[in-house]
Amino acid sequence: MLQLVTNYFCAGLAAISILLFTELCINFKRPLNLKITLLSISFSVIFYCLGIIYCYYTRYNRWIVEMPSTFITAIALCFFSILYLQKIKKYVFVFAASMITVQLFFFFYYSFVSPVDVSINLGSIKSLLYTRICFRLLYTIGSLWLIGSLYKKVLIKYDGDNLYHKYLKQWSLVLLLCINPIWIANLIKVTNLTSESIEQLVRLTGYLGCIICFLFRPKFLNKISSQITLFDKLDKQKGTDKEVNVTSFENMFFTNLFYLNKEASLQVIATKLEVTEDLLNSFITNQYGVSYNDLLNKSRVSYFVELINTSKHKDITIDALAQKAGFGTRQHLYKHFKRFHGGTPSDLLKALNEPTSHSLNL
Repeated sequence: MLQLVTNYFCAGLAAISILLFTELCINFKRPLNLKITLLSISFSVIFYCLGIIYCYYTRYNRWIVEMPSTFITAIALCFFSILYLQKIKKYVFVFAASMITVQLFFFFYYSFVSPVDVSINLGSIKSLLYTRICFRLLYTIGSLWLIGSLYKKVLIKYDGDNLYHKYLKQWSLVLLLCINPIWIANLIKVTNLTSESIEQLVRLTGYLGCIICFLFRPKFLNKISSQITLFDKLDKQKGTDKEVNVTSFENMFFTNLFYLNKEASLQVIATKLEVTEDLLNSFITNQYGVSYNDLLNKSRVSYFVELINTSKHKDITIDALAQKAGFGTRQHLYKHFKRFHGGTPSDLLKALNEPTSHSLNL
């Protein structure tokens, strides 16, 4: 009966994961490395769920059931590293790679060198019991420490007064809470405190929470309409040996909110990226279809709109909000707001404050 409940749970989770996978393919634009990790996690969850259902109707297969969960954990570590540090740190990559390598070693050895029926869980073999317990504890504790340290860094690094950083902190905390059942499931598997079906249900609960968190991620993570492909990471410019790295530009300009700086000039960001102003200007025009100044002001207007939708705008003047969004004066805000949004900030504030206004399409 419990296994049947697990199967239904798997079917529902697989359906939600397929929805996430499709939504990511359509809506998530940048950065590419973050998109790939999210797609990998959702695909692995789908594979894991379908694998459990398959094994129920055939027989247990450790390759199908155990390998995806290890892969999910490894990719999740890379995801957090990219999310908080804009790249996969070497120590995170080495730890994640070693986790997969050790698992593959055991599986290959007992599948081809010293064959053990794939329907037998290696954890049930007494000679391997303590070895597997040690490895599982090591990687469980190591994973917890890595994710915790990465989250600690984001708490220190990100400005609490920054709207997007606040959203990211809150969402990350919820995501970390959703991961807890996965660690609990790992401990259950190590200690054999209960049945495998219970362990699977606890793990699936954690996966469900994470998948839902990914579905309801902060909008700003994927609303930039840049086009990046696996085969076109760099935008090569004719007539020069230097290139503008798309990921580096987007991490600096969008993820780190460079556009909120009042001195966010083309010269400054070109210097940081170690390219010429002409090259960077040409890159932005080709990549986004607008000039640097238009991209800058459009991003600031979008941030301003996000600010006034936090329901805290009543206590802050438009001048102060304009400053937070990177505009030097109220006049600059009004000028670009009319162009990239339509109307005036005052009109938008008035519409938001109207008691009869139930919704507002921004």
